[in-house]
Amino acid sequence: MKKIFIYIIFLIVSLQNLQSFGQSSTLIKDLNLGVGDGFDNWNFKGVQYKDNYLLPAKNGNDNLELYTIKNGDISLIKDINPAGSSNPENFVLLKDKIYFIATNDANGREIWSTDGTAEGTTLAIDVLPGKESGNPDKLIVSKNDKLYFSSNNKVYVSDGTQSGTKEILGFKRVNFKEDFITATPTAVATYKQGIAFVNKNEKVYQIFYHDGATLTKLHEFTNDYFTRVNGLLEVSAGLLFNVNDSFTSDFNGVFTIDKNSNQVSRVLNKENKPLVTRTLIKLNDEKSIIYTDKALYISNGLNSGTTELITNGSSSLFVGDIMNHIIINGKMLIRAGGGFLSDYMYITDGTIAGTTKIAECKTYQSPMISSGTKAYWFAGIENGFDVEMWEADLALGTAKQINFLKVNKYTSTSAYPIYVEKNILYYNSILFGDGRELYKLNKDLNYVNASLDADNTYKLSQSAENVFTIHTIHENENFNIIHYDLAGKNLKTITTSSNQNFELNLSDGVSFIEVKGKSNRNIFRILKK
Repeated sequence: MKKIFIYIIFLIVSLQNLQSFGQSSTLIKDLNLGVGDGFDNWNFKGVQYKDNYLLPAKNGNDNLELYTIKNGDISLIKDINPAGSSNPENFVLLKDKIYFIATNDANGREIWSTDGTAEGTTLAIDVLPGKESGNPDKLIVSKNDKLYFSSNNKVYVSDGTQSGTKEILGFKRVNFKEDFITATPTAVATYKQGIAFVNKNEKVYQIFYHDGATLTKLHEFTNDYFTRVNGLLEVSAGLLFNVNDSFTSDFNGVFTIDKNSNQVSRVLNKENKPLVTRTLIKLNDEKSIIYTDKALYISNGLNSGTTELITNGSSSLFVGDIMNHIIINGKMLIRAGGGFLSDYMYITDGTIAGTTKIAECKTYQSPMISSGTKAYWFAGIENGFDVEMWEADLALGTAKQINFLKVNKYTSTSAYPIYVEKNILYYNSILFGDGRELYKLNKDLNYVNASLDADNTYKLSQSAENVFTIHTIHENENFNIIHYDLAGKNLKTITTSSNQNFELNLSDGVSFIEVKGKSNRNIFRILKK
């Protein structure tokens, strides 16, 4: 008969000591040798394309170029600008190619396309032929497969080719790109089969719709030089947009342009007061999240379809600040409110019943990425925190911390998730002292985050070879039992009460049992031989 030895860990265990329970991160490649960065701090977002991931990264000359992540490695697709940095950004899928904005010495900053190969990466649209830059602001693809962009206050529609690119109309002031200085969301959105966008001419604001062939003015109003119109979103009632003016607060609010009549109405809350928003977030084609100073609302553009989802969900945002969120299969994971140096994470499907707080993590969060039904983000990425790595399953409505990065207090702690390939999480970070580079982590190997109480609240006894019983000093207490292997992988989770037998499938060697109750936890080291 196999012998099983049980060791109860009495000491307070620090996170650093528990690091051996999980797999550490692995540097994939030092793209920019030495302390130079392999990634830019602002332009690092890419796009999944077929079976790889395209993104901007730096070569050994400190220039941003087009790279791909595939099969656990990162490699250059094409050096678009041998004379300097091409700075590729704003990747969108049109038909079977990825379109993006990039620079080279011969053409300036224009629109390129790629099929993921060097020979298939070419200049697609030269807005201003020659060396002069067209400087397109932002690419957006409509439902009828048209590529729209603004350039030098002009608006263009394209089929993705030079000959199929046409100027819609000359405008006074049109810019599709987000304003990072004022944190203002872009004033352009897909709408019906085409796009809707805002044109500003002195004190006159005009909202237009283009369906791929015809331009229609939906609304026009006059205010002053300090007014901002942003956050255009399509909802079931029509087109939702936000107006903000620091000096005429009575005019601030959320408005809806009716999709049939183009009549404009103001969105009110249940007290019939205007909703003054910080930002609008599109949940789906039917509804939008409206984020106010004090709460989160859901709205289809009608007062009767506007409901408060989360009270006191405010976080310290500027007007127009874009909330940290991600949408997967009609559900949104969103940061809303928080405690001292922490943020609350909610999942919502747009209903009160379907809105639940699932986690509290450190403040200073990275952007989120998704894979299947799961979302990934880092928390505590600034001001010397140890960085937490989080995973949420939006289908199950659960969240858990899957690892952490121990920070040297003299090191900047920035880290951003990039891409998930099978069970590998890729991220860029400057945590390890050799510049901002690309790392990978097996996300299926959990680390055990436990501060063990010294009074040994839980006791473990054995009644058969693989059968155990947990005893507790607290009567009628329910708790979770988590069985880990030596690498920290979660083998089994059991919910039970005191004095109930439970069985584990133990292999020879060392494993761990973590017992988590209402307020305490213990870890037991199991040795079977």
